[in-house]
Amino acid sequence: MILTQEPWFNKIGTTHKDNAQEGVDTLGSVSSPGWEIHYPAVLENGRAKVMVYTRKRSWEGVNSQALFTATSRLDLCSHPCVMVLDLNFDNTIWQLVNFYNDTRCHRCDFRLQSVSQSCTGPIEVT
Repeated sequence: MILTQEPWFNKIGTTHKDNAQEGVDTLGSVSSPGWEIHYPAVLENGRAKVMVYTRKRSWEGVNSQALFTATSRLDLCSHPCVMVLDLNFDNTIWQLVNFYNDTRCHRCDFRLQSVSQSCTGPIEVT
């Protein structure tokens, strides 16, 4: 798993839109076929301040299963500076919080506090 703060986040394509003759920029980050990308909630034309990459397979080989599954929890927090993931290891679920302390956004600390209160199991904040 790779956790990033201030990731490269720019134009990765163009999307068709009826009212824009040239199309609309699609924003995103660097991708790789062996990795899943998990984005936080980002408003249109906004920028992600955190991202998480998880491997699609374990290090043991191409046909081996990943050691865990990761699920984005946008229902717990929808902010470009805070991201919550459920990491499912068979019968155990950990919650991982990737947090970027944006000093220009005073709501980030509040979001982090509300996330920590809503988490039910083991939690890791980075």
